[in-house]
Amino acid sequence: MLTIGTLKYRRYAAKSPQDPDAPAKWYARAVQDRTVEFEDFVTHISEHNSPYSRGVIHGVLIDMLACLKELVLDGKSVRLGDLGLFSVGISSKGAETAEAWTTSLI
Repeated sequence: MLTIGTLKYRRYAAKSPQDPDAPAKWYARAVQDRTVEFEDFVTHISEHNSPYSRGVIHGVLIDMLACLKELVLDGKSVRLGDLGLFSVGISSKGAETAEAWTTSLI
């Protein structure tokens, strides 16, 4: 495993599905070593010399998550600075015809 600052990543080789006879190319994949749960994240923020109590941080994040969910389910994308762009993504199985397709295929 290699690192850039605190970003952990691994290199891996992969062939192109479009050209299986071409040589493999090397790519990077991010590596996470553990999941920080919501309550632990709130505590982590409150311990970074924050003037806000753990309870205030908890409340703000709960409200932020509710608003984020509301907006993305309404078809909007929400950009949270350098953290990323949040939007809904779905996948479904295919149907032979438009008439045969139902939401059960999602």
